[in-house]
Amino acid sequence: MTDSGKRINTSVDTGVKPQTSNKILTLSTCTGNGYSKRLAIHAVCVDVQTTDESKLKETGN
Repeated sequence: MTDSGKRINTSVDTGVKPQTSNKILTLSTCTGNGYSKRLAIHAVCVDVQTTDESKLKETGN
């Protein structure tokens, strides 16, 4: 996305609309010969889960 929130060259629309409060992960790599092309993957955290045993016992999971 650009600063104005517009998508550039979006190949897949998942329907997820990131908010400014979301945690967003961006993975980027160069493809092809040299650095002329770039592949970027953006992910939005939509659910948080824990592996902390003490917290799992509190929720009964």
